[in-house]
Amino acid sequence: MKELFILLVLTQSVFSQQPDLGFNDNNPRQEIKTGIVFFAGVCDGLSQTLYAHYPTFDQTFPDANNQFWDPAISWKNKYQNGDPAQGERFPGSSTIFVFSTDAYHLLRTLNKANLLTIGALEFSEKKDWYLYLLDLAIYSIVYSAGFHLTYSVIFD
Repeated sequence: MKELFILLVLTQSVFSQQPDLGFNDNNPRQEIKTGIVFFAGVCDGLSQTLYAHYPTFDQTFPDANNQFWDPAISWKNKYQNGDPAQGERFPGSSTIFVFSTDAYHLLRTLNKANLLTIGALEFSEKKDWYLYLLDLAIYSIVYSAGFHLTYSVIFD
């Protein structure tokens, strides 16, 4: 649980600080958007850790609720009594509200929502085309850093 707390503190510090990252347009929203991209990378890294290396996650967080965190078990949460033959647990639990049934789907939804938010914020600003490419390069590096921190460093 200590590692999850550290991860949350690191993510929160990204959102609460306004460091100058050296962006050309001096837009204070740029640092906020970069923090959102980092958080999206963290969500992706954690979801892939759950999917591909759950034993590592379980070793790090032995008290985590497997019914919510272990994709091998938690996929059943969307069905009545964990049985697909009995249908959805509640309307939309296997479609639009699947994010509420387990950690894997919640993290994937957070990842996608953050990336869509960045796309909307980025293209709501009028700037030269090459600045969009520069931002894309920076966001790619920051996203990868969030992913790598979670997938390769914390859950190594």
